[in-house]
Amino acid sequence: MIGCASAPDGFEADVRFQDKEDAFGRRIWERICHIESHRQQVSSREGRVLAPEPAAA
Repeated sequence: MIGCASAPDGFEADVRFQDKEDAFGRRIWERICHIESHRQQVSSREGRVLAPEPAAA
């Protein structure tokens, strides 16, 4: 991680990777973060728990 800053919805992190494999890992990590965000939104809006697998579909 290169840096971290406060944002309206939490924090933003600056990350730099060395090569294509690391960049691929970043894309996977970003997808995981989006899935988790979706799960949290469903929980707060609908009051239900959404498992990671259905959230990713």
